[in-house]
Amino acid sequence: MSSSPRSFLILLTATLALPIAIAYGFGGSEATSTGATTSMARSGELAISDQLIAIYAAQRMPQGRVPSEEQLTVLRDELANMMAVAALAEDRGYAEHGELRDMMMLDRVRTLASGYMQDEIGGRPITDEELHARYDETLAAGTIEIRASHILVADEVTAQELIQQLDAGADFAELASTSSTGPSGPNGGDLGWFAPDAMVEPFAQAAMALADDTYTSAPVQTRFGWHVILRTGSRDVPPPSFDEVADQLRQEIERARFDVLIEEARAAYPVSGA
Repeated sequence: MSSSPRSFLILLTATLALPIAIAYGFGGSEATSTGATTSMARSGELAISDQLIAIYAAQRMPQGRVPSEEQLTVLRDELANMMAVAALAEDRGYAEHGELRDMMMLDRVRTLASGYMQDEIGGRPITDEELHARYDETLAAGTIEIRASHILVADEVTAQELIQQLDAGADFAELASTSSTGPSGPNGGDLGWFAPDAMVEPFAQAAMALADDTYTSAPVQTRFGWHVILRTGSRDVPPPSFDEVADQLRQEIERARFDVLIEEARAAYPVSGA
């Protein structure tokens, strides 16, 4: 999963919790307090708890709107209708139908995962100390940008021949203009200034390992082909201020918490078919 933890939580929270309450009998106050999951139909009487109507109203009303007493009466009637029909359906065996059973299972999974994720990630505020520690760890030292040119060809043999020509005194820009298949070829292979992480890893590693005004002594392979790389310059980039990146740091910490939680869950509960 390259999804963000925030979008994952939004997706889960947006899923209706109502099917779980209907399918598993959480409508009555007794069921809510005891955690009972018996069939609604077996009790002979259904009950709408304050918590259940609050959840349903939050789903049915525009975001942030509080229902009036009149609207709340209508919502209670809607919910009562659905609960009664759901109880009738369950009493007639619909909960055991394959597709419906799987749909209820999926709703249950989403609702449980949503609640747990919100408690474990959203329910633990990120402190200023955590944010500053993250800043010091990843950004305070600043970064480096490099400038490089490259010649891109389809095979290693051709790339090695180009290196031999450079060793013999050939001009890099001229070779790039005549031999490179990359879009920078007509410009002498010049890629301009870039942060190392803007390039694919083998290219970035090779460029970072070079001194300024030197080229690779061996071809570098990426998914795009074979490269001969010339590093033409480097410069330090001052770090952004803490305030400029505080929101980004918060998201990174949330993402790290998310990754740890998912890793722990998958290790504890292997899922077949994944």
